[in-house]
Amino acid sequence: MGAVKVWMYPSEHMFFNAMKRKGWDPREDDMPAVVNIHNSVNERAWREVMSWESIHAGAFCCCALRRTMYMHALAPSQAVQRERRHLH
Repeated sequence: MGAVKVWMYPSEHMFFNAMKRKGWDPREDDMPAVVNIHNSVNERAWREVMSWESIHAGAFCCCALRRTMYMHALAPSQAVQRERRHLH
């Protein structure tokens, strides 16, 4: 049996730095709320994905999403493309 992987969200500091790298002008004081909203939306989205997959289990042989460890070097679209390549 493989090792259990734990999903790690970015810290407030990491989120702040990522926003700066992407050209945004974040305020440090806002980071607790921004990260909280980001994490809540992300968790809700994963619940929806898991629900959809459980409803359609067996209907698709190769369509299943899985969480990947946070990769700050990739943009979200790149991470999805990378994930799709691993499914094939």
